Order: sequence, then structure tokens, then C-alpha cells
Amino acid sequence: MIYDFKSYFCKVKESEGFAIDSLTKDDLSLFREVVTAQYRNVLSHNKASDNEKELSINKYNQTRLAKSNEHGKAWSKVNRILPQDSLKKLMKSDFFSALKSQVDWFQISDEENIGYPEVYFRLVRPSPYSDIGPLHCDAWFWELGHGEMPIVPFLVKRTKFWFSLYNQNNSTGFRYVSGSHKIKFNYIAEERDGFNKPFFDESFFQLDIEELNGEPGTFIVFNDNLLHGGYTTEIDTRVSCEFTLILKQN
Repeated sequence: MIYDFKSYFCKVKESEGFAIDSLTKDDLSLFREVVTAQYRNVLSHNKASDNEKELSINKYNQTRLAKSNEHGKAWSKVNRILPQDSLKKLMKSDFFSALKSQVDWFQISDEENIGYPEVYFRLVRPSPYSDIGPLHCDAWFWELGHGEMPIVPFLVKRTKFWFSLYNQNNSTGFRYVSGSHKIKFNYIAEERDGFNKPFFDESFFQLDIEELNGEPGTFIVFNDNLLHGGYTTEIDTRVSCEFTLILKQN
């Protein structure tokens, strides 16, 4: 079995709170293809030169946009969500075909209310830029009203999938605290970018933070109460994609 989703979900519930695996070579190519297509579409809307658009996505940090004050606006989350035609292509991958065959009911969340499942990517420029997210639990965003769970006649739960598409030296840029999904951490809500978002000061805690190491294609499936975040890498732009899966609690 190429992908074993039942095994992933069991590990997500257990003591560590996560499972790690890798995309097949063909699936990695397809994930990269659809992400790169949307990436170049955003570059075009921001008047990138033909030479910049031909650069590999992991060389984004060499573009004018990456070095400008327009970077943040250009890469708002809505612009990083895959369009429906790209999503349809992605659903033909072995990864999603296996998911459909192994799970009897699931939804991918639509937290931005765009009208279809959200699969979105991230660009993180290398040091000295600081595009990374702080340690957090995804559940906190839901607690603060980011997204609505579906109304169905059975109990559901959320599980997150995060994929490294481009990285250097097996450094994915993803960090996490094993077992933290079983601990209740306090956070505060603060307004950022016009929304209430969680803030967690990790300096108050003694945390055993691990880094996810692996070649491009490495992915992690994790409990939405697992503490996790990003870290800055030194070479090129690292590229990842992610989505939240909603499935039956049992």
C-alpha cells in the first residue's frame, strides 16, 4: 500500500500526535505542477518579468516581488489557494485516490468561504527574511472563529496534512512538539491583519521542539491540537502546501 491513511490517523490519536511519510515521485511532480501554475499566475498579476516567471518557484527570493514591500499583499492566503481546475488535477493523484478509497467520508475545509475545498501553499524566503509562523495549534484558530465545521449526523474531527515541496539539505522548515496535543496550553487572542489570531509565547515553556527532516515530498499528518510552527532556512525559498481534513471521529 503506497499510502496507509488508517495508520496515519491511528498515530495522530496516539502519544506522539502525528505520522510522517513521503509522496511518490509522480505525486510530488503533480503537487509541484499545480502549485507552480498558481504561483506564476500571481507573479503575472504583479507584473513580474518573463525571466522571473521562468525561474523555479524555489528561486522566488531572487525576484523583484520577493524583495519588495508588496510581498505580503501579493501572497495573501486567498491568492495561495489552488483554483478549482488545479484542485481537480490534484484529486487525480495517487495520494487523493488512496484517500478516497480508504476513508468512507471526509471533507477538506473551506475556512475562507471560497466555495470549494482549500488546498493552499506557502512560500518562505530564506534568512534574513522571517516569513515563518510562530508555534501554535490549528485548533486555536477554529476556537477564535476561523472556519465552520460541517453539520452532519455524526461526530467529526480535524486532521492537518502538511507537505514539503521544495527544500534544501532535507530541512523542511517545519517544527513541532511531539505529544503536545495531549496538553492544554494557554494562549491569548490578538488582532493581526484584521483578524483575531492566537499568540503563544513559547519562551515561558520548556519545550522539546523537533524539526521535520526529509527530502522534498516528505509530509506530516498531525492532530490539530499539536503545537507546531515554522523555522527559517538558509538557502532558496522553501515551498510547502497544506490542507485540513475533516472526517468521522471514529
